[in-house]
Amino acid sequence: MATDLAQLPSIELTQAAIESSLATLASLDEELVAAAAARKRLRDEARKKPDPALVLGQRDVDSLKRIKRQPPTAASHVVCAVCTLLMQQRRRRKRHFVLWDEAVSLLPRVDWFAFKAFDPSLLLLAPELMAVVQSRLAVSTPYRFDEGGDGSGADRVTAEHAKKASAVIGKLFAWCDRVIANAEEVRAAASEEDRRAAATVDGIEERKRAAAERLSGLKEHLCAQRTAQRTAAEESALIALVGQPVLSINLEEAREALQRATASGVDDAALKKAHAAIEGAEKAQRLRSSAAAAMSSMANAPLLALPTKDAHASIDRAVKAGVDSTLIDKARERAAAASTAQQQRDSAEKELARLGALPALKVSLGELTSAIESARAAGVDREWVAPAESKHAEAEKKQKARDVSISSLESVLKAGPLELDVGRGTRELERARACGVTGELLKRGADLIAKAREAQDRRSALLQKLRRMEEVSPLALRVDAARATIEAARSAGVGEKDVEMAIALIDKAGEAQREQAATLEEVKRLASAAPLEMDVEAARKASEAAIAKGAQCDEQIRLIDAAAKKQQARRAAAVALERLLAMPPLDVSVKDAAGMVAASKAAEVEADLVSSAEQLIRKARDRKS
Repeated sequence: MATDLAQLPSIELTQAAIESSLATLASLDEELVAAAAARKRLRDEARKKPDPALVLGQRDVDSLKRIKRQPPTAASHVVCAVCTLLMQQRRRRKRHFVLWDEAVSLLPRVDWFAFKAFDPSLLLLAPELMAVVQSRLAVSTPYRFDEGGDGSGADRVTAEHAKKASAVIGKLFAWCDRVIANAEEVRAAASEEDRRAAATVDGIEERKRAAAERLSGLKEHLCAQRTAQRTAAEESALIALVGQPVLSINLEEAREALQRATASGVDDAALKKAHAAIEGAEKAQRLRSSAAAAMSSMANAPLLALPTKDAHASIDRAVKAGVDSTLIDKARERAAAASTAQQQRDSAEKELARLGALPALKVSLGELTSAIESARAAGVDREWVAPAESKHAEAEKKQKARDVSISSLESVLKAGPLELDVGRGTRELERARACGVTGELLKRGADLIAKAREAQDRRSALLQKLRRMEEVSPLALRVDAARATIEAARSAGVGEKDVEMAIALIDKAGEAQREQAATLEEVKRLASAAPLEMDVEAARKASEAAIAKGAQCDEQIRLIDAAAKKQQARRAAAVALERLLAMPPLDVSVKDAAGMVAASKAAEVEADLVSSAEQLIRKARDRKS
């Protein structure tokens, strides 16, 4: 390999050799693809075996589907083996030997095409299951029997057993035998195919490894040639870049050139010299850039954000670093302007702080407004202006609320004691106190409201007394006291309508009480007569009229009732005496007549009538004696 590379002194020859190696590798890849295609053809030919389904006919399959009851052991083993093999064509294959109950459920779905389309190569995926089938059936070619089954063969079904069971069972056994034989032939053919393909692939891959090694060596040789060429070019370029003045060196290009030179293997001495030159230039340019940036920042900085204390030192450093004089002059002018602006800002901040410390009700809104505007113009930070604005809004709100509360309170206090709205006045008084109102106005307001409350309470109390007169009976109303209440109500400011109503009630009560007194006096007059002389009928009518007027005349009614009884007794005695006088003397009972006379005297009957009765009694006594 080394000898071959020595014969390639130029880059062009090396590139041609690499292209030749790549073509060789491509040719070997094509040979490998052809070998794979040949392997596939061998596998497909191995699968083209005689069709096991040729031993069966459609009638045989129909007879199989009609089986319902379990046949003898040999037949049931064959049927179960057939179902087990057919199930391997499904997506969800059975991994166990199908028993009779499951086989009976599968038989109705079996048709001749299932036998026709069966692929024996599928059995290569289930060698353990095939071993179980072979443990049940004595097929001619055991398929990997050493991997499953018991191997005894004592209970295995032979072809003779199957033919004895029935012709269909014999054909099914023959189908199983051919399927398993075909599977074994496919496996054997596949194994032989792999051995042939492996030998072919090994040869091709060995040739590819040799070609790849040559290609790798060619690439390394080409890389070495290019590296040597690049190293010389990079060293020249690096020396040209770092040989300039330190402030003129392009640092980015110099660093890139240094990296390329290092990667290209330039001499260490040249690299160290270049590295030192780049470091010196980098330091000098860094100082100049830093100073220039500081001057540019100062020239463009906001006046209030410029650090005036450090400005002069920064300008001196810029002069020493060789910064352009025009930029330095701009920075000097900006620093002077910033000093003036910052002094104005500080003065505005102090004024805001002074006014902000005053209570909201005492601060002058005009002064605070002027201070805020000055602070904004001077560029004072929001952290100073915002509290002042809040203070202004608070002061304006509170002072306005105080002025409104004073105006409302004075408006309420203008009314007289009886017209003043005590509830509103109390609320306005509390509102004024809460709004910061102090002094004489609060004291005067409290006194006026108290007097108004007292006067209005007195008026309300007297008004209630007047209105309660409506609830009192005219005969029970105390007229004199009511008149005094009316006079007090007038002086307390009770409405004239309520007063007139009370006066009407008093007049009505006076009249009713006078009528009652007159009727009671008449009853007393009539009842004061002697019982036998009293006009009972007139007295009764007079008492009824007095009761109707509400008078109490129980004593007079008692006297009237007593008089009525006496008068009735006298009339009864007089009638008895008149009847006695009408009787003949001989018919008169002296004893009874004497009793009548005594009763008549007690009833105060007229003396003449009693005397006549006594004469009649004497005559009767004389004649009877």
